[in-house]
Amino acid sequence: MRYINTVFSQLLSEIPRSVFKRAVDRHHGDKRAGSMSCWTQFCTILYGQLSSKQTLRDTCLSWASQSHLYYHFGASKAARSTLSDANRERPSAIYLELFYWLLNQLRGATISCKDVVRLIDSTTIDLCKQQFNWATFRSGKAGIKIHTVYDPNNKAPTFFSITTASKHDKKAAEKMPLLDGATYVFDRAYNDYAWYYSMSLRDISFVGRMKSTTRFEVAEMLKVSGKGVLKDELIHLSSTKAKKDCPCILRHIRFLREEDGKELSFITNDLKRTAVEIADLYKQRWQIELFFKWIKQT
Repeated sequence: MRYINTVFSQLLSEIPRSVFKRAVDRHHGDKRAGSMSCWTQFCTILYGQLSSKQTLRDTCLSWASQSHLYYHFGASKAARSTLSDANRERPSAIYLELFYWLLNQLRGATISCKDVVRLIDSTTIDLCKQQFNWATFRSGKAGIKIHTVYDPNNKAPTFFSITTASKHDKKAAEKMPLLDGATYVFDRAYNDYAWYYSMSLRDISFVGRMKSTTRFEVAEMLKVSGKGVLKDELIHLSSTKAKKDCPCILRHIRFLREEDGKELSFITNDLKRTAVEIADLYKQRWQIELFFKWIKQT
């Protein structure tokens, strides 16, 4: 019988098996996999989702009715108990990585990562401790924290995670999926020199606020130009830990904000943009603050 390419097969063709296999290998997904591979697990769950199945039993029974197509999918049969075990035991990081790979493909079709600007911040939502005692915050108070990556051009978040309010911002940021070549803007809560260096190695630009206690040595004074720019210099971090965690050239910009006369100190690894452009990037943070205000009002 002649094979007719199905819609489901066309959807699967958008995911290169090599990409999927790399994610599986990276997280050891098929280690002691038994009779069901991660690919079969993925195909079965995706099939159940697209066909609006409500239970694993319904999903597996319907999947069994398509056994004549297994060969073309590169998958195999799925018993309910085996699928249940796989969903419980296989690392979910495989599918999270696959999701962000697909998201990057979509972005790559519309905009270069070199042009991408993202804002990183978090907001805390207070909760009743009697009802949400798991949401650790302060004595007598509970709360959650929403860690967000925000697209200022499309005015929408591109990633968020929810933790207890006691989770430090920079610890949550370490698990955020960042785009190589993009630019990220954040405040002093994300001051982490090892994180700065890891981004620099991935050609990721960042703009943050420098803490007043930061110790550094000036490598080169740059020409000051642009309204509000007080200082522009290339620096080396000089404390023992900072030199070990971030052994690269950074940039320090001192800027006078016109609206209220406040002086701001920026730290960045961006050596190409002008000092005024760096300040303008940081100014975009008001957008994520407005977003947080909006979600708290709804």
